[in-house]
Amino acid sequence: MDFGGGHWYYDGSDTTSIDNTGTIVVSTSGARFKRIFESGLNITWFGAIGDGTTDDTIAINKTILTATTGKIKTVDFPSGTYKVSGKILVPSYIIIDGNNSILTGSLTSIMFESAYLSGSTIVPNIGTPNETKRVLSSQISNLVIKR
Repeated sequence: MDFGGGHWYYDGSDTTSIDNTGTIVVSTSGARFKRIFESGLNITWFGAIGDGTTDDTIAINKTILTATTGKIKTVDFPSGTYKVSGKILVPSYIIIDGNNSILTGSLTSIMFESAYLSGSTIVPNIGTPNETKRVLSSQISNLVIKR
């Protein structure tokens, strides 16, 4: 994996951050390298391919999880065709910019579902008591969805 290129720095004071393959990479010796970036999180940093045949669901959700727990809440899709076989869980305050990319999915499955952060996991909020975990505000733009 090439980790999407970009600029990185070594953080010698960090001994606990978990490798997420996109913004933090932990070497085999335990050194933490952190990506230098100022704008949205790119889904290719987390393993999305965008070739229309590789399933990019896990990489997209991993990017959204990192955005949910970090300072930058924007998730960027580079131009491409992304195959989605499962649900993309979207919690509050996430901005997804598709950059006119195409998402392909199944005719029988839900592609996007509102969600919330529970510990270090994003979970669907459908059926939560009294809608206590509802999405307050999120944005998805510039995506072409094909089934």
